[in-house]
Amino acid sequence: MIKHRLLRAILFAGFLGASTAPVFAQAEGLGLPGDHITGFVEISIEDADALGLVTFSRTIVAREAPVGTAPDAAAFLESMAGREIHSASWIAPDLAGLGPGAIFVSIDASENPDPRSPAAEVALEFQLGLNDPSLLDRGRSLRFRPETGGRGQEQRARDIMIEMTGVSVRDDGTSLALSGNFSADFIGGGSVSGTFNIEQVSGTREIAAILNRPE
Repeated sequence: MIKHRLLRAILFAGFLGASTAPVFAQAEGLGLPGDHITGFVEISIEDADALGLVTFSRTIVAREAPVGTAPDAAAFLESMAGREIHSASWIAPDLAGLGPGAIFVSIDASENPDPRSPAAEVALEFQLGLNDPSLLDRGRSLRFRPETGGRGQEQRARDIMIEMTGVSVRDDGTSLALSGNFSADFIGGGSVSGTFNIEQVSGTREIAAILNRPE
């Protein structure tokens, strides 16, 4: 879930096409011009109708910082120009110089990636091991925000169950394709379940270089 105000403003400014071939063509009526859909999430909350959400990629357009912007903020905006941002991504941070201990996956999906449009959002996080890679029983998080809700209406889940139905490395060597299903109970009451099928979970390093290492 994209909550950082500055990052959200940068995403709003990203009116350029993707710099690499998209996984899916742009979905009509979703997102900003140039956005590309990279995956789908479907969630059901209690007895309500299922919601369809998408993950996306966006290339940030170069733009001048507003007058009066602090120098460090202006430099940050300039550094973001031309970068491709993905709402589904993975990282594998090194641990005390011993190399990565797991693959941390973050899937942020929205009914409509256009920040000008009210939309439900879901954020799912989990970890994959370095041997298979297989799902690890740690580091799980699930948050849901309804279309009309602000931060005060965000619901967090507990007892998150995830089943992976597909894990593969894409031809670019740095992206994963992931699919699975999940279920959980909200801390404040109620339950949620759903599925995800993400064709491009983007990373910044070669996956082969970190697999099959001790966890």
